[in-house]
Amino acid sequence: PRRSAGGAATRWGEEHRLVTVVCAEVTRLTGTVPRLGPEDMSAILGGALAEVVALVEEFGGTVTSVSGTGQVALFGAPVAHGDDAERAVRSGLAVVAAVQRLSAPNGVALATRIGIATGEVVVGNFTGAGVDEEGAVVGETPNLAARLQTVASENGIVVAEETLKLVGRQFAFADLGEQQLKGFDKPVRTWRVDGERASESRFDAMHGARTGAFVGREHEIGMLLQRWEDATDGECQLVLIAGEAGIGKSRLVAECLGRVDRRARRITYQGSP
Repeated sequence: PRRSAGGAATRWGEEHRLVTVVCAEVTRLTGTVPRLGPEDMSAILGGALAEVVALVEEFGGTVTSVSGTGQVALFGAPVAHGDDAERAVRSGLAVVAAVQRLSAPNGVALATRIGIATGEVVVGNFTGAGVDEEGAVVGETPNLAARLQTVASENGIVVAEETLKLVGRQFAFADLGEQQLKGFDKPVRTWRVDGERASESRFDAMHGARTGAFVGREHEIGMLLQRWEDATDGECQLVLIAGEAGIGKSRLVAECLGRVDRRARRITYQGSP
């Protein structure tokens, strides 16, 4: 069993999953004067890594391995969310900020390098198949995340194309061009994460101006517009739209808002993922 973000034990089944893999390493900042012994330095790095693990779990990720000063985490397994790639990038930004805030004795400063990749893998218990670890991941994605970490600068986060596509315009990126990564035949296009973009809503950040023509849902649109008319006549209205992730709730709301009186005051609240 592995511990989930909530602390409960989770038993893995062998299955195909679309996951986002985060590889993070905590190191001594380049140029830091080496004034500490190996044991003291190991304790400092270990404490920093523990904070990294805690942050990953706070964002809904599952740490699958911790080795030396690095860790590998999955977003999308064993529990999948509708925004695992976004959670992974947000956790990376939080980790960079946390490590930069950490203070160590004798002037030792710490840094982190993070690589993030998204793709289909097989997760499960492969004990006896040469991988003595439950919750192991088989596929190209973990290797890609590990290689992306090697090209990241200190306190930098580098992602590949699939992750970039999934997070839309929620974050600011700098194009690093194609990188020839060890173990990959073809160069890989990479991007550096520069921070979070300001956006009115998560839906706008994900889709922006890329939404196509709205088709169907005329009954639902008609009901919502009627509720709006009732409200403008002075009758208080409240509508709850509920459903599975990805069925178009946000798009339905956006379409409805586009048809109401532009003079209406609109207030939007969003919960943290």
